[in-house]
Amino acid sequence: MAANHPLSLSASVSYANTHPVFYTILFLPLVFGGIMGYLSGTILQRSVKENNTIKEETNERFQQIKEQIEMLKTGESLQKDTAKDDEITESLLNLQNKIAENRKEEENRKEEDSRRTRSAEGLAHFGSILRAYSHNTEELAEKVTGELVQYLDTRQAAFYILENNEDGETKIVEIANFAQSKKRMAKKVFDIGENLVGACVLEKQKTFLTDISEDYTEIESGLGAAAPRCLLIVPIKTQEDKIFGVLELASFTIYKPYQISFVEQLAESIAVTISNMQSNKKTARLLEESRNQAAALKKQEDELRETIVNMEHLQKVADVQSSQFKAYQEATNKALISAEINPNGRLISANQRFLDMLEYKTNEDIANKHISEFSNPEDALWFDRMMQSLDTEMHYENLQQFIGKSGDRFWWETSYIVMQDVQNKSEKILLLAIDATSLKNKNLQWKKLRDLQTESLMQTELNPSGTILEISPELAKLLSYSPEEMVGNDFADYLPEEDQEGWTRILNNTQESGQTFSGSISVIDLNQNKLHIYATLFENKDFRNNAIGFTLIANNYTQEYYAGQRILELEDANKDLTSQITALKERSEKRVENTREEMKELYTEIETQNIFYTRTLKQSAEAVIIINQDNIIEFINPKVLEIWDTSEDIFTGNSVELLLPSLPEESAYNTPDYLGNCLNIEEETSENNQRRQVHIIDRKERAVTLSALFVQVELGLRKKTTLFLTLA
Repeated sequence: MAANHPLSLSASVSYANTHPVFYTILFLPLVFGGIMGYLSGTILQRSVKENNTIKEETNERFQQIKEQIEMLKTGESLQKDTAKDDEITESLLNLQNKIAENRKEEENRKEEDSRRTRSAEGLAHFGSILRAYSHNTEELAEKVTGELVQYLDTRQAAFYILENNEDGETKIVEIANFAQSKKRMAKKVFDIGENLVGACVLEKQKTFLTDISEDYTEIESGLGAAAPRCLLIVPIKTQEDKIFGVLELASFTIYKPYQISFVEQLAESIAVTISNMQSNKKTARLLEESRNQAAALKKQEDELRETIVNMEHLQKVADVQSSQFKAYQEATNKALISAEINPNGRLISANQRFLDMLEYKTNEDIANKHISEFSNPEDALWFDRMMQSLDTEMHYENLQQFIGKSGDRFWWETSYIVMQDVQNKSEKILLLAIDATSLKNKNLQWKKLRDLQTESLMQTELNPSGTILEISPELAKLLSYSPEEMVGNDFADYLPEEDQEGWTRILNNTQESGQTFSGSISVIDLNQNKLHIYATLFENKDFRNNAIGFTLIANNYTQEYYAGQRILELEDANKDLTSQITALKERSEKRVENTREEMKELYTEIETQNIFYTRTLKQSAEAVIIINQDNIIEFINPKVLEIWDTSEDIFTGNSVELLLPSLPEESAYNTPDYLGNCLNIEEETSENNQRRQVHIIDRKERAVTLSALFVQVELGLRKKTTLFLTLA
């Protein structure tokens, strides 16, 4: 439109009339809009129709899904339709499977919860039984087996326990058996490892057998020869694997795993109960023993206090006896020859008389030498005879020849005595001897003289009953016999019958009186000729003065009168010599016997008192220390080692400085109360027989406070201090 015309409807019409093209331009949008409206309507109608179709299909599909969901709710199973297979159908099927799985899991969980609850209730039930019957194992076993059969609805149950028999062997013993048939086993005791029950104990593992055939009798168990389908054998053991017994169950139904687990838990509870029962019994026994020991200890303490009152007196008596023994020993050493020998025959020590006679200077010269080295080598078997006698009779006596260092020979009348320790074991051998050299030499001279007489005289040796042991050829020849024919016969057989009773009286009188018979005796020779001999009959004795027989010296005084006179003179001399020898032997033997008995009694008394002191102090509840005047520890009891915190006794026989060392002046423990500073062995302490508090330093250098009682005893130049210590 021209710029100079105003815009209005009339102006537009006027303009369109002059320009027709303007109408075309003006109505072109309307035409286009109409066309577009028509096309849009057509498309919208088609879209609405399609939407309705889709809506119907969706509603139908929604109805199907709703029906499928209802089926899932009611638990019905969906079927897969391939014609309508889509994601929703697949999801519903998966949902159906998931719901089924969850339902099954829920059922399993409920069943497991039910089993767990039943198991807990069962264990609680049996726990109350175990508590109620914890005083008696057999009653507990009877109750458990009866309840277990009912609880598991099983067929049979047996309860075995481990026990030690009289020989100390561990056996498996059935103490309870419960079966519906009420039939019990025949065999009730097994060895470990024997049959299934014994194998269970040996391996400490359960045995579970199922589907047992009819020939079950081939499998031997404690429940006999039945044929159950299921057999369960469970060890009664703790978590620490300590076994006390076995539970054995048999059933015609197979046990489920939770039932087996229940039985195993029950077996463990039973094991704990039995263990507690045994512990309680042991505790009760130990408590009773402790009470008895406490009472005994109190009694012992009272006795010890009473003993301590007498100890000073006993110590004085012991010291006096020790001094007496020492003096007696010195006197004995001067009078007797003595030595100590070990059980193997080697010398330990000898007194001065032994050394002087055999020409040795000190004990070091003879120590560890065998006693047989000093004796006559010609009698090599004497030591064996001595040891055999000592083994049976505890002493041996012998007249024995010893050889000195220079070769001089001595005759000793010896006595060997076995000395025993407190355990009655041979500790050493004591040799006591007297010098019998002079007596033996006289005896040898007399024997030589007698041998000379034998060569020229008629002589016979008789045993105590008158049997001929030896006869001179001259006497046998006088009777027209050989010596061999007469030896072993009774001398009375060669006497006239009317003189035999008188001969018996001569023998008895000679033996009883010890005197020599001299006189005429009639004899009969082989040809029954009666002869007259002048006989001298005297008794022979050994060095112990025991009768060993007779010697008869005779001559035919009818033909040899002068020879008979000489024999009578010799007989008188022999009689005097025999009397002297007999008297000397009797005095020597009596002196040795008295000395031996006195030494035995004194030694026994001293040893007995020493053992009494030692045992009493060792059992003391207090620590006991005995110190002599040389500051040497003579005795400590085990309580001392306990207080000083050491297990080894290195103190006895050593200086008290080892037990109570001197402390440096700057030490905090070096006070007047330190026990080492409280001891004064040289002069009597003011604290004698009084208690005071002291302290020590133990082996680990720790201070220990003690209550100490000082007891100081003095006898002559000897002085001892005894300490009684207790923990403060």
